[in-house]
Amino acid sequence: MFGLLNINKPRGISSFDVIRKLKKILPKKFKIGYLGTLDPMAKGVLLVMLGKTTKLADFFMTGKKSYIGRITFGFSTDSLDITGEKFEVKEDFVFPDNQSIKKYLKSITGSIMQLPPDISAKKINGKRAYELQRSGLKPKLKPVKVHIYSIKLIDTLSPDIIIEVECSKGTYIRSIARDIGEHFNIPSCLSALTRTSTGDFLIDDSKELQNINTIEDIKNNIIDPSKYIDLPCLYYSDTERLSNGVFIRNKEKFNNDEKIKILEIGTGRLLAIYKTEGEFLKPDIMLI
Repeated sequence: MFGLLNINKPRGISSFDVIRKLKKILPKKFKIGYLGTLDPMAKGVLLVMLGKTTKLADFFMTGKKSYIGRITFGFSTDSLDITGEKFEVKEDFVFPDNQSIKKYLKSITGSIMQLPPDISAKKINGKRAYELQRSGLKPKLKPVKVHIYSIKLIDTLSPDIIIEVECSKGTYIRSIARDIGEHFNIPSCLSALTRTSTGDFLIDDSKELQNINTIEDIKNNIIDPSKYIDLPCLYYSDTERLSNGVFIRNKEKFNNDEKIKILEIGTGRLLAIYKTEGEFLKPDIMLI
């Protein structure tokens, strides 16, 4: 079995809980993984890789991600979201007007330096930040460069605002929630989050986890990853030779160091990713 699943992760479970359920359905020791962790309080698109598709993770990690988030003013938490422990509360505050919010959101559009949450999977000297936080140590995280392609105010209903964000990999919506509050001098946190897309994979096309209960359910919803890998392609018929790592003469004159997806003639099945080295294409990722 080879391909991707676009799962709509429900709130209240971890991303690995999704994998745990699917593992119970799949054969023992079957390889499976996911792209882009969603916190338990969040729902939305979780891209699952099946079998040798896990070798292709890098091709799907760089795409844009889209979210709809609800930010609540009046208190902040150690995790920067609703699940954390409150440490600052402010009941008497002036709710910012729409124009002021939109002006601030515009100011953080583009490439920005963002400080990740202390409770996050960022590594510091080999240890996760959340592990240091839980052991009573203060993680010393550094700002990271991320890109906000767009960020819009969708709605306001005091003490909440709803925003829509399109951003790069590594962006924390929890940090955006913190920064908005700090700008207006009001404690705030992320109180709800939905990931609406990962690259080309949309929530409208995702499958509800509760409806994936058998091998047939998985097979019926597998997505061919080759359609979403933006590389030049070469069709090849001798799968046995290819599986042995044969070099292919570069008759098509692909550029040096260019990666090529090798598809099976007739079926269009993705067989391998090759890389151009001079006069030959050489194996980079074998999928058969």
